Amino acid sequence: MSDPQDHHSTLRIPKRLGKYEIRGVVGEGGMGVVYRGYDADIDRLVAIKVLHAHLKDREFVQRFRQEARAAARCVHRNIVAVFDFGTEDELPYMVMEFVDGIDLRSMLKAEASLPIRQSCDIVLQVLAALEYSHEHGVVHRDIKPGNILLLGDGLVKVADFGVAKLDTSELTHVGYMIGTPSYMSPEGRLGKVVDGRADLYAVGVVLMELLCGMRPHDGRPAPVDEVGPMLSGLPLGEGECRDFQRLIERALAQDPAERFQTAREFADALKTILAPNKVYQPSTAELAATVIATREQINQREHDVRAQAAGTQGLGAPLSQFSLTGEESSLLSQALSSYLGPVSGYVVREASAQCQSFDQLVARLADKIPNQREREQFRRTLQQQVAGTIAATGAGMASRYTRAAAPESMAGSGTGTASHTGAVALSPQQLDELTQRLAVYLGPMASRLVTQMARRATSLEQLQQLVADRIPDVDERRRFLNSL
Repeated sequence: MSDPQDHHSTLRIPKRLGKYEIRGVVGEGGMGVVYRGYDADIDRLVAIKVLHAHLKDREFVQRFRQEARAAARCVHRNIVAVFDFGTEDELPYMVMEFVDGIDLRSMLKAEASLPIRQSCDIVLQVLAALEYSHEHGVVHRDIKPGNILLLGDGLVKVADFGVAKLDTSELTHVGYMIGTPSYMSPEGRLGKVVDGRADLYAVGVVLMELLCGMRPHDGRPAPVDEVGPMLSGLPLGEGECRDFQRLIERALAQDPAERFQTAREFADALKTILAPNKVYQPSTAELAATVIATREQINQREHDVRAQAAGTQGLGAPLSQFSLTGEESSLLSQALSSYLGPVSGYVVREASAQCQSFDQLVARLADKIPNQREREQFRRTLQQQVAGTIAATGAGMASRYTRAAAPESMAGSGTGTASHTGAVALSPQQLDELTQRLAVYLGPMASRLVTQMARRATSLEQLQQLVADRIPDVDERRRFLNSL
């Protein structure tokens, strides 16, 4: 793990939180920062999640505490454990198991070779975690590759219960668009209250992505009609191909009543395909070998990038002192959030520290998105936002990256930026604060919603009302507006 201060130079890192020594930053999201900590009493590394200072009002603290309670209910080998909860300078923090592994999204991005059996072993361990959490009244609501951690011993752990639903909580009756768009169930996209079957739908999307290399886009229905042709290209018998197609189609049924009703039922059906008429035995050793090899591959790539940068400096061509303005950072984070979710801000900061120009940064950020079509969509979205920035602030601020934002399919074509009808001019701080407050009610969708509505609003007050209108519960809508 690289030195976190390279990417968080503006973040004040505490030396201690309670009895825990702070040894660096693991990551940062919309709700808080995750530190790498050390418990000297029992000689153990831990991960410590701390709520952002500007989110310490009662509503946010309750949400944060709910996350801790949701994860603490689930003591299971396939779920990241919560050890402790405390408060420091009025800010709550949660102490969790430190998982030294890589997430499935990174595996997919690295184009790791995952055989069918290993892909299914990953899914089966996720289903084991969900079987336990559902039995204990916890619906995760954000199952996706980025929240599936793979360890070097073949173990899989589900992480981030930040938007989890507890069966006893008064904070969970709102179901509006909570989750990540590509993995969100149809009922979740409609704003209905979801149950464990929404998690199983998300697992179905993950399985389809692992086996077929595709997933839904832009909140559209899962492309189940394309599953059969994609499976036919895999080393499967005709019967196995048909069975996998039926399993995925059932997992992705639009009607929850037509899906698998429990994680156990889903897992049993998958095991029956893998080992008909006998007990299925997973092979974690093979998965462990793939995880270790992929980690080495990723580390080598990062080493090569650093070595190349150092070599360039050694040849007398020093790296330019490229830095992002606050407005540019906010623009990039918002454009990227539709594909990577709440970690987008951290990814932008990390990538910008390694780039010499905005062109290079845009290319690197696009490369973080696994799907080619989504990469071009990201560039297109960025191009539209740049056009809005030019209209609102003048071309001077945006001129250095108008060309960089062009989609790959349009690069060099001379196509101009999209026209813009005018939008409210807000500072990055105003947009970030509004997004983070809205995320308490709408989850990762908040960033996309604020971006969309900012193009329509003509004042801050109108923007606040537009996004508030997307919170269906009257009381929560009122609390949101009162918090502004």
